[in-house]
Amino acid sequence: DRLKKLFIKLKFEEPDTSLCNKSKGEILKELLKMNCRSEFTSDVDLFLCVILGKGNNNGCFLDNKDNKISIEEVVYYFNTENCIGLREKPKIFFIQTDDDSLPIDPTLFGGGPTTSIYSLPTMADIFIYHCSIPVNFESETFGWDISTIDPKTKWNPNEGSKFINTLCDEIIGNPCIELHTLTIKVNKELSAYIESIHNRKLTDKKKELAKLELPVCTSQLRMRVTL
Repeated sequence: DRLKKLFIKLKFEEPDTSLCNKSKGEILKELLKMNCRSEFTSDVDLFLCVILGKGNNNGCFLDNKDNKISIEEVVYYFNTENCIGLREKPKIFFIQTDDDSLPIDPTLFGGGPTTSIYSLPTMADIFIYHCSIPVNFESETFGWDISTIDPKTKWNPNEGSKFINTLCDEIIGNPCIELHTLTIKVNKELSAYIESIHNRKLTDKKKELAKLELPVCTSQLRMRVTL
């Protein structure tokens, strides 16, 4: 809801949220239609896709029936070979999943040899910003030793993703911010949060807390993009 309000405020088109809580088949079928429709491609200045979902520890997110959908599948539909209408336009992906296995190698999102049309690389102008910090990480079910938690750094999971909220805060606080500068600011803010997490302890001494990682940015943009 916060992302939707933010990008309407930034004068983006009304976000299409019709794929929320759909099955894998429905999502992929509609994405395939979307990459041919002019209102999402040739008639726009850039394409922005946001994925908010449960992760699967293998670079995937889950549909409404817990079937795996790989990030690669989604991005593949909009690369320079498969989406002519978005050729030479920025394609931005903000991704929040509970996933500690991120595909940070841009070549993983490729789709065969470079097309001869315009001689553009398959992943040209694509920007992916993927966070795997679980939305419910502050939940009591993690078994925190309360005495080791600084209340100033504790996040309220009812407010949603720490990553998405930090992203929104930085966009609002820095009008016309350049996209790569945005990722630096967001990661700087999140690094303090992650450090506070790593200083905590669990009540069960036999358990170890999984190490959280900063969001991963993969960029093959060939132009400056500001929000």
